[in-house]
Amino acid sequence: MRSYSFVAILSLLAGAAHAAPQLEPAPWQPAPSGTAMAWENESNGESGRGVIGSPDDFEVNWTWERDERSGYIFCSYCGNTHFDEDAYAKLWPLEVGKEVSFWRNRSGNKWKDRIEVVGTDTFELERGEVDVYVVRWTSKAYSHSWQGETVTLYSPEIGWSVRFEHEDNKGESWAWRAVSFSE
Repeated sequence: MRSYSFVAILSLLAGAAHAAPQLEPAPWQPAPSGTAMAWENESNGESGRGVIGSPDDFEVNWTWERDERSGYIFCSYCGNTHFDEDAYAKLWPLEVGKEVSFWRNRSGNKWKDRIEVVGTDTFELERGEVDVYVVRWTSKAYSHSWQGETVTLYSPEIGWSVRFEHEDNKGESWAWRAVSFSE
C-alpha cells in the first residue's frame, strides 16, 4: 500500500512516482444515494460500514455504523461551519493543479484551509483497480496551535473518496481505505 506522506506527494509533483493515469476533468457527481461502503483502518485493522445518502449541494451525507454524518469530500471539518462554499466549488471539475483557499469559523475559532489537487494515481478495491485524484487538504487554527494535513484519494468513477490519511501537529495520525462499494 502506497503512503501519501509529504515525501510521497513531493515525488508525485516531481514526476518521480510510477506512471500515473491521465484523467479527464472530473465534475461534481457524488456516489448514488444508497451506495453501501466497507472500510478498513490501516493502522489497527478495525473495519467499518456505511451508506451514502443524498448530497445537499457540495455537502455530502452518510450513515457510519448507524450514526448520521455530513461533511465535504475534501474538508470533513467544514460541515456545520461558516465557510466560503463558493471557493470550495471552484475545485470542480477536478484537475491536477487546481487549488483553493478559504477561511472558516466554528464555535468562535477561525481556521485557514487550503485544498490542492496534487496528482493522479490508481487504487485497488475488491472489484479491481480505479483511477483516483490525489488531493491534499491542509488546515490551521488561528485561535490555538492546531494544524493538520489530510491526503484523500478520490475516485471520479465511484464519486467518493477511497482512501484518506491524516496527520497533525498534536500527534494524531490515521489512515482508512475503502474495501468495497455496492449499489
